[in-house]
Amino acid sequence: MQIVSADQNQAQEPHHQVALMLHFEAIQTITTGDTMKKFEAGQTYSTRDGENFKVHRRTAKRITISSQFTNVVTVGIIINDESGEFAFPHGRYSQAPIIRA
Repeated sequence: MQIVSADQNQAQEPHHQVALMLHFEAIQTITTGDTMKKFEAGQTYSTRDGENFKVHRRTAKRITISSQFTNVVTVGIIINDESGEFAFPHGRYSQAPIIRA
C-alpha cells in the first residue's frame, strides 16, 4: 500500500488536467470533422480489386457515382471517425467492395 501525501497529490493534478484537455481536443477534432476525409465531386476513387468510381454529385448523406462497369448509381455515405467516409458501391454484403475518401 502506498501512502500519498497532500503535496504529492497536488503535484499530480496538473498532469491529469493536461491529459484530460488533450483528450477533449482530440474528441472535438473528430466530431467537428476538421481532419476527416470526404468524397469530392469530380474525383475518382478505387476499390481494392481495381474498379474505379467517379463521383458525379455529393450531398451530405449520399454520393452519385459511376464506374466502367455500372451505370450512374446513388449510394449512401458511411462516416467512420477514424479514417473518413466510405461507401459500398454495389450494396452491402459479405466481401462487398468499398470505396474510401
